Amino acid sequence: MDTEAPQHWQLAAGQTAHLPVARGSQLAVLAGRVRVQWPVNWLGEIAMRNSVDSGEGLACRFERAGWVAVQALADAEICLHPREAHPAQPQWTWTKAQA
Repeated sequence: MDTEAPQHWQLAAGQTAHLPVARGSQLAVLAGRVRVQWPVNWLGEIAMRNSVDSGEGLACRFERAGWVAVQALADAEICLHPREAHPAQPQWTWTKAQA
């Protein structure tokens, strides 16, 4: 069950959207071609950033929260789906004491 509605963006070729993503959220490319740069990973003191070029049909789930850069290589439409909310599980339960 989603807690928020998916967000849609139309990007012109060359335009970049910088999006904050939550762990578990999903990005889908509905039209066009994009370059997606994942949140920065740190290896010691070196910042590393992975990217991928893809077109319509790309769907990816973010394993970590952070900022993602989505650059339109051609006119594109993208959609960010928030992570699914799961009902909270009780950490403890009541039990009746036996006398």
